[in-house]
Amino acid sequence: RLFLGIDVLALDLAGWMQVLAEWGTLVARPDAVLPASPITFAELVRRRRSDPAEARRRERDLEYWRRRSGTLPTGPRLPWAIDLAELRSHRFTRHSAELSAAEWRALRDRAASHGLSPTGVLLAAFGLVLTRWGAPGPFCLNTTLFDRPDDPELAHLVGDFTSTILVEMPHVDLRAWTGVLDYATQVNQRFWADMDHRAVSGVEVLREAGAGGLDPTHPVVFTSGIGLSDLDNAPADWLGEEVFGVSQTPQVALDHIVHDEGGRLRIAWDAADGAFADGFVEGMRDAHAELLRRLGNEPDAWRDRGLGWDPTFLPEPALDCRPFSAA
Repeated sequence: RLFLGIDVLALDLAGWMQVLAEWGTLVARPDAVLPASPITFAELVRRRRSDPAEARRRERDLEYWRRRSGTLPTGPRLPWAIDLAELRSHRFTRHSAELSAAEWRALRDRAASHGLSPTGVLLAAFGLVLTRWGAPGPFCLNTTLFDRPDDPELAHLVGDFTSTILVEMPHVDLRAWTGVLDYATQVNQRFWADMDHRAVSGVEVLREAGAGGLDPTHPVVFTSGIGLSDLDNAPADWLGEEVFGVSQTPQVALDHIVHDEGGRLRIAWDAADGAFADGFVEGMRDAHAELLRRLGNEPDAWRDRGLGWDPTFLPEPALDCRPFSAA
């Protein structure tokens, strides 16, 4: 057994994957020369802060969030088992799921045919599951993003590029429900509009709105690592099979993490122990996996008005309409 622990204040998920891959390279070839970055992470941060274009971008984005901060809802009001303000030094438990390479490819293809991004569809599916499991909408999800530079020369720079944006998930009225496609389209449009104003983080937006106190207002996080690693080669494959993993974050009760690894989609529901009733997170996880598989395998599922009424997202069972036996 090899045990690894990492403080993500030092680097982000993309940087961690890079370190794992480079570590594997050095294990296989100790004399390998790894690519170097022309500047350090600290130098990049100072360069951004002194860049007039970056300053104008921040001012534009700050105005955008100031206009919206007064109307942004809180996080999902799930049926918590305890008052979240009472969570102290809490530990987390991971509830995992996975889509095979074929299932994940099918879901991406279906999403692309509807003009939707993979991350946007996964975000919408997560929001829909939360809604159907007791969170009345609208609500905001604390969405993690990695604002890395696009410069190819900085591709090997390791640091903490993590930021957050508050993405508002639309209200679901089942009386006017038209299916997952319309809902996912709304979520995608909101997600990418907010992404265009990511120079101001979700933490800054909350400060602007005057949020404070011990009770976390946005305790549910969506973290996507989609596209951070090679679809066919997982950075940690050389280490062998992963048998345990978990993340733990202050002020968070539920962190939903998705990333592609070796062609598969790996899904984690990391929940604070005691925050939910026994079996509740497992139920949401199973419903979420069922929803994703149906959207990937069933072309008609996207516009099926019945998909969403049942919180488990299971297909409707065939009914025997005969009142009496044939005998």
